[in-house]
Amino acid sequence: MLSKLQSLCFIFQVYDIKLSELKKLTADLYQRVYEAEERPKAIEALNGVVNYTEYFRDGMKNLTGEDQPFTEVELATLEKLINTTKVCPICNGSSFLYSLL
Repeated sequence: MLSKLQSLCFIFQVYDIKLSELKKLTADLYQRVYEAEERPKAIEALNGVVNYTEYFRDGMKNLTGEDQPFTEVELATLEKLINTTKVCPICNGSSFLYSLL
């Protein structure tokens, strides 16, 4: 009886070792699958933030005189940030936010 119990314990130990090895080997694969599943949500969120920022920028440009809380330099900096966020640096300058959705 003891030898059957010992052999079962050995089998479970081997199983745990093999399972641990498989988890280590497939961890990168699971990470890539997770990123691929979550990427559309992240791009959609980024696209929403960019759209809101453009709306905000346009509203600030329409203010004049003392109502304008931002300088021209600040607005130009915001414009540059929006444009660099929307343009893919390795896609020959094409917009990548809309193409990834």
